[in-house]
Amino acid sequence: GMWIALHQICEKAGVGDQFRIHYDPSHAILMGQDTRSLFQYLKDKGYGFLIGGFHVKGQVIHPEGVAAWGYGGQTVQRGDWKDGKPSDNPADQANAWKKQTVLCEHELPGTARHDPLAYLQNRTVDWLDHQLAARELLKLDVENTHLVVEHEYPPARIQDREKLKPVLQGSIAFTRKIDEAAACMYALQHEVLGSLDIPVQGKGREAYRS
Repeated sequence: GMWIALHQICEKAGVGDQFRIHYDPSHAILMGQDTRSLFQYLKDKGYGFLIGGFHVKGQVIHPEGVAAWGYGGQTVQRGDWKDGKPSDNPADQANAWKKQTVLCEHELPGTARHDPLAYLQNRTVDWLDHQLAARELLKLDVENTHLVVEHEYPPARIQDREKLKPVLQGSIAFTRKIDEAAACMYALQHEVLGSLDIPVQGKGREAYRS
């Protein structure tokens, strides 16, 4: 809804064609959204063109943190305030991030293991369906749509370039292979089988499930 509202504001200013979204699914997870439903909503409202690229960054939700604080995160007793006002110590201010870190941690694609139930609970990104849904629901020039791998997984933020290199190479390879798999699925299901009047088996993930 917010993206559509912002685009409408841009249209009034005559710059609507300049406003596009680089979609980051890790943010959607924190807001309780799932990618397929979000893409379906944009399509249904006639705004499937808004997404122009992707930040490939996941999210690992900590169920215990959600149980304790909910998706709003830790809002008190964090340590970023001292004597009733924001602390003057920058190190203390870092504790403000407990509003998120208490319940989640960013995922560098390919580095995390997920219980299948997490996909159904929208507690992590289903990368294969993410790329499949993008092809099925959005107006994309796929060959010219950027996938930007974002590295924000704290334990793997290594400052030594040579040690970091294989970590990033592995994640980028994972991202490419997942996208290739989604491309193959899309072509097989929507083009090959469709041209032969052969139905696609099963249902798969669906938008707006509750």
